[in-house]
Amino acid sequence: MLYFGFIMYMITRESVFYINLRQAYLMSPLYSSRISSRTVLFTSVPAQYMNEQLLTAVLGHGVRRMWFTSDTKDLEDKVKERDQAAYKLEGAETKLIVSANKQRLKNEKAGHRAGSDEEAAIGQGSGSAAA
Repeated sequence: MLYFGFIMYMITRESVFYINLRQAYLMSPLYSSRISSRTVLFTSVPAQYMNEQLLTAVLGHGVRRMWFTSDTKDLEDKVKERDQAAYKLEGAETKLIVSANKQRLKNEKAGHRAGSDEEAAIGQGSGSAAA
């Protein structure tokens, strides 16, 4: 129990240290000047809040700019088409790899047999010459 308690204490202590270090980094002037530190993407805003004045009232006046999403149906359709084409290409690549591997194994097997026949013929020839 003492060992387990010590491990839990260390995990908690390190977690608190990490949180404080991360917070200090996020509040530093170097990081706060970056656009990515001031940008937030809300993906599921209810329709009633798709009004700039209402959303500003909810989020506060610290918000400088807002962009609202438009209808993304065309984009979603294009993404689906792209995904289907990618899956089709991936399937074709897999078939090609399997086919090439089968052909390689077949050639190796045939080459091994041919090599064995040649070795046998050489061995018989040298054996008869030695006799």
